[in-house]
Amino acid sequence: MPNNIDDFNSGVAHILGKLYENFPKEIDLNFNDFAIKDSYQDGAIQRENIERHNDLYEIYFNTGRFLLAEGYIRGKKVEGKTTIAECALTTKGLVALQRVPDSIQGKQRSVGDFLLDLGKDGLKTATKEALSAAVRAIFNG
Repeated sequence: MPNNIDDFNSGVAHILGKLYENFPKEIDLNFNDFAIKDSYQDGAIQRENIERHNDLYEIYFNTGRFLLAEGYIRGKKVEGKTTIAECALTTKGLVALQRVPDSIQGKQRSVGDFLLDLGKDGLKTATKEALSAAVRAIFNG
């Protein structure tokens, strides 16, 4: 799978997980914050980390715009290229996150609960396969 798809999946997990955690409150989504969590490890700031941060930030921002356009989230306005203000899940987004896919049905965990668990560790422990499965469950309703 191309890196941009893996990064898109991580962006979906960050964005929808954060909104699920705060539902029904409206919050500002700052995509720079998500990229910092994923691009800097142990506080190391090196040239390759900065380049990775910039790549992630751009993908996460565009992932947010995609989710907004597709009706999974709502927001008041896009502020520059850093923030979508006053965001919340739409009904479509909430229903997608409350699904219990076959792969985790015995555990009665919804996709949203799965994303919340992953988000506690900045998605660092998530496998690409787990993220991909969660995103497929969201979009394949």
